[in-house]
Amino acid sequence: MDAGLLRHVVEIQNYTMSQNSSGDDVKTYGTGADAFATVHAQIITSGGRELYAAQQQFAEANAVIKMRYLAGVTERMRVYHAADGVYYNILNVRTDDVSRREALILTCQTGLSDDA
Repeated sequence: MDAGLLRHVVEIQNYTMSQNSSGDDVKTYGTGADAFATVHAQIITSGGRELYAAQQQFAEANAVIKMRYLAGVTERMRVYHAADGVYYNILNVRTDDVSRREALILTCQTGLSDDA
């Protein structure tokens, strides 16, 4: 993996479920020191669309995020790119094509989300 391509610093965030004072389930993501990991990555965006939901307009985009292999990353996590202020929901996690566990490739989507 070419280290020169890993120019974006991203935070991989895991969430925990808790209950608020009303008894409703609340999803809380770990940020900063509580994040799963902060790594260098390459973000490749591809295509996008605009859609309407709940009488509001939203932009949605697809992205592939490549990074050095990191064990434990799952589809239940999200990626935060602080420089752009963008959250990416992880749809798929796979290793590099030769399966040497050199790289981790995340297929992601940004746009509509249950929280920011």
